Amino acid sequence: MDAIVDRYFPIIDVLEGELEGIEAQIFDHGAARSNVEQLYALKHRIMTVRHAVAPLGEASFKLWSGRVPPVCEGCREYFRDVYDHLMRIQATLDHL
Repeated sequence: MDAIVDRYFPIIDVLEGELEGIEAQIFDHGAARSNVEQLYALKHRIMTVRHAVAPLGEASFKLWSGRVPPVCEGCREYFRDVYDHLMRIQATLDHL
């Protein structure tokens, strides 16, 4: 689970770079249509990542808080770390 979550960070970096690129050309004359198309495509990719991340956040939260199966009892801090990473990813996606 941690490996999967860590693979989202480079994806987030790419999405941020795309947004910065669109912002850099937002006022270029004659590029309005292209900018709007790029923004909608970016929004779609962000929503796809958001839909992938949300269930992981819920699952990792349940595994580090409250009652958990005995097999998970010794891994609470591990799942808390995964949850913290997911919350950071979700905050970045919200910002984008």
